Amino acid sequence: MGQKDLAQNDYFNDKYRFADICNGVIFQGKDIIKAEELSEAQGEIVYYEDKRRRKIIPDKVRLWRGLYLAVISVENQTNVDYSMVFRMMKEEAVSYERQWNEREKELRRKGTIGKKTRLCWCGKNEKFIPVIPIVIYYGIDKKWDGAKCLYDMLDMDNALTPYIMNYQLNLFDYHECRDFSIFTTENRELFEILSCAKSEKRLEKLVCESRERYEELTYDAAQTICEIAGIDITLIKEVKEDGREVADMCKAWDDHKKSGIREGRKKGRKTGIIETRKDSIQKLIKNLSVTMEEAMDILEIPLAERTACMK
Repeated sequence: MGQKDLAQNDYFNDKYRFADICNGVIFQGKDIIKAEELSEAQGEIVYYEDKRRRKIIPDKVRLWRGLYLAVISVENQTNVDYSMVFRMMKEEAVSYERQWNEREKELRRKGTIGKKTRLCWCGKNEKFIPVIPIVIYYGIDKKWDGAKCLYDMLDMDNALTPYIMNYQLNLFDYHECRDFSIFTTENRELFEILSCAKSEKRLEKLVCESRERYEELTYDAAQTICEIAGIDITLIKEVKEDGREVADMCKAWDDHKKSGIREGRKKGRKTGIIETRKDSIQKLIKNLSVTMEEAMDILEIPLAERTACMK
């Protein structure tokens, strides 16, 4: 598992962020799913293919409102996976099959399934937990350009569409989002930063104009944001009186910028010195008819610096 996957998994361990991402993606920012209503659920799904035992491991799974409402799985993707529609179809199908098998085992233990009912134990009123997979696309280089539904992957005549069930992908691509305020946790800052990650000017403008939000991000959120967006800044952890661990991304960005300016000046001075030496070498060669090595000896240029002067 890559560092980005690890960062995202840890990030969504926070049930408030998990509830927030689901509310933003599924309910367009409405506060439907409460963090307090979420409970842990088994994330590993085992299935058999060609008699071989295989696994589907969603990044984070939780139960919402106990038994009969949604299991919501968040799939993290930083590259376009063109098979994602098929993957999610399989994950949903296997999830329901697992529920079916667990219910059957439960009835067997209770002794309510006999030989005659073994093949048709499911009653008229038997209900199962809905499964809602969500795909979050974090790619910076381009928008999601893969299939978003089953129809996108089928080579078929339009006359057949009424007879073929379509499968829609619950996909969130921040490139298509126009209002990140649908998120109320650090998810907002995460997707805002990603949307600006390719432009330092836009990134600086965002951080400067929203200082009140970026000055006290939780430290783990700031780390995750930098990791996913590929921003190389040094975050300083500060522990508040209430025990919260925060990081000031504004200060980190300012320090990063100042460091870049200092480095640029340093390189500029070094480049200027080299250019001056090159000019002096050319003049000595022309006026005294000496070799380049002899000219550098006359100027007492250190051996370690002569290669740069010869370029």
